[in-house]
Amino acid sequence: MKSLITLIALLWAGALQAQTLVYGLGGSSFEFTGGIPTASIEYQFAPFREGGRLEMGLTASATLYGDHGLHVGVGLLNRFHLNEDWSIESTVTPGLYQDFNTEGDLGGPFEIKSELGIVRKVTETTKWSVSVSHISNASTRDRNPGANAVHIRWHKGL
Repeated sequence: MKSLITLIALLWAGALQAQTLVYGLGGSSFEFTGGIPTASIEYQFAPFREGGRLEMGLTASATLYGDHGLHVGVGLLNRFHLNEDWSIESTVTPGLYQDFNTEGDLGGPFEIKSELGIVRKVTETTKWSVSVSHISNASTRDRNPGANAVHIRWHKGL
């Protein structure tokens, strides 16, 4: 119960200190199909932990995999600053997935999206990144085909 209260407090604190909206466009491949247009939007909360070059925070995202499916989740964001202009971001976002057809079936409604990107700061409030992501149910179901995506992303500070 204590950890649930802590999580709710962190989400609430993050919501009061929004940091960045991230818009992404790219392509994905599912088990037997590739070249699926993919779009994403992500809300990165202000970091709850900062130390040296590393920041940790919460993120909420929605990813549309063309006519195959939609994933919506909340998770953890890690950001490692290489220098003033470059950083590496990784997210792990468990959430709900709705398939739109049999080609988009990833095995069940619970799916985890992990993403890794390289980010370049352009101005104080604008960044661009390239990321790769994978979504699967982490073998929590009998069927676990997964999908992979590549995105070009625009980060707009709030």
